[in-house]
Amino acid sequence: MFDARQAMTAHRAPPPLVPPKNRGSPTVVARQSCRETRPFSEWRFHTTEIRSGRLGLDMPRLGIRIITLAENSAGWAEARAGQRRGERPARRGCRQVRRSASALRVWAEAALRGLRWLSILSAVFTTFIDTLWNGYRETTLWENSAATLWRCGAGFLLACLTGVPLGLAMGYKPGVRAACDYIVQFMRPLPPLSYLILLILWLGTGDASKIALLYLTAFPIVASSAMAGVWTTKLQRIQAARALGASEWKIFRYVVFPSALPLIFTGARIALAAAFSTVVAAELMAATNGLGWMVFSASRFLRNDIIIIGIIFLGILGMGLSKLVLLVDRRIVHWRGVE
Repeated sequence: MFDARQAMTAHRAPPPLVPPKNRGSPTVVARQSCRETRPFSEWRFHTTEIRSGRLGLDMPRLGIRIITLAENSAGWAEARAGQRRGERPARRGCRQVRRSASALRVWAEAALRGLRWLSILSAVFTTFIDTLWNGYRETTLWENSAATLWRCGAGFLLACLTGVPLGLAMGYKPGVRAACDYIVQFMRPLPPLSYLILLILWLGTGDASKIALLYLTAFPIVASSAMAGVWTTKLQRIQAARALGASEWKIFRYVVFPSALPLIFTGARIALAAAFSTVVAAELMAATNGLGWMVFSASRFLRNDIIIIGIIFLGILGMGLSKLVLLVDRRIVHWRGVE
């Protein structure tokens, strides 16, 4: 049977649903988010969600717990490491990690207790978690670190492959030194960024210009240290090898080259530090990824937390590269300091 009143009200929208009480409270939101079943690949933790408590996490206290766990783990590893000669470096490293974790824990607890000038640690830790999950401007933290390491490593290795042989030849042969010494000494005091614009014009804004810049930075340092290492060879050793009937090649291989290795590795560490600082400066001008680009981009938007994260990662990577070269030095030049 036709109902006239039902036909007149059919076009009207249904009445709105009345939201329950305390719907917007953090507890209800946390419960609702816990009921959601999303795959792990779709989890995206945003900084605003973390700060508002939407995840139900207390980030400052969570950071203190993580730092305390690292401190206790380093102390346990230090206690397990023995006193034998081969285990002393591991024990020393665990002690350094434990002391650094203790300093961070004191800093975090002071920030949690109300010291405002230390409270930036909580914001940095929160942004660090968000950057690990979501990245920064469509690039992850690991991609930026890998890009910086690739540019620095490529330029440094090319400088070592060409600078060490040239430096050895310059130190051993006066004719080679007379031909190349002025060029190397002219390049050594020049600021590396002075040819950055020319390299960008010639090679473009890609990695080629940055690798060439790092090569020009590290090459004169490596060549000069190799030449100085040859000059440190004692004349008595060369004369003794000649008296025993050794040829010039054997004298160079078994006497001159081992004597020059300590200074070669010392120059390599200095060149690596110079190249690492230069790649960060090069990424400030023309780059789309890298830690230097991340720091410069964050400075334009006044993101102090991103800047601090980039500085921390740059320091960690620089220390790691220096320790790696020092470890290779100790493995190869085991006669350093022994006459």
